[in-house]
Amino acid sequence: MNNSAFQLVRGPQGDTGATGDSGVQGASGVKGDTGAGGGAYTVSEKTDNYGVQLADVGKTLVMNSSSDKSFTLASVSSGDIGTWYTFVKKGTGRVTITTADSDIIADSSAGGSIYNDESDEIYATITIELVDETQWDIVGGHGVWTTT
Repeated sequence: MNNSAFQLVRGPQGDTGATGDSGVQGASGVKGDTGAGGGAYTVSEKTDNYGVQLADVGKTLVMNSSSDKSFTLASVSSGDIGTWYTFVKKGTGRVTITTADSDIIADSSAGGSIYNDESDEIYATITIELVDETQWDIVGGHGVWTTT
């Protein structure tokens, strides 16, 4: 199934329920702890298209732009299962997260993407985790994210 819109909302204790037109619902306890530096959070702000590296695992990647920009995920394999990233859309521009190879995010097509283009939504977040060598699942976030 393609072109699902997921409305992600943050609950009272930081848990996130993702609800899409595919009926998917979930909750996440992901707190963003990279394990480095006793639970330190690493934030990396970008203002232009960015190729996500495996070394970025556990980071919060912020796209701060009023124009359309994208993150392109790194190529992954079964040894990378458990890899996760948090993305933040900051500004009015559309932010697209595109997979490498024929990977899938939620219910996207193979090699597809997920995006937020809500211009009135100045901040939107999404956390994705690799659960299979080609499957990224949404484990948290806030805002409207649409798969392709």
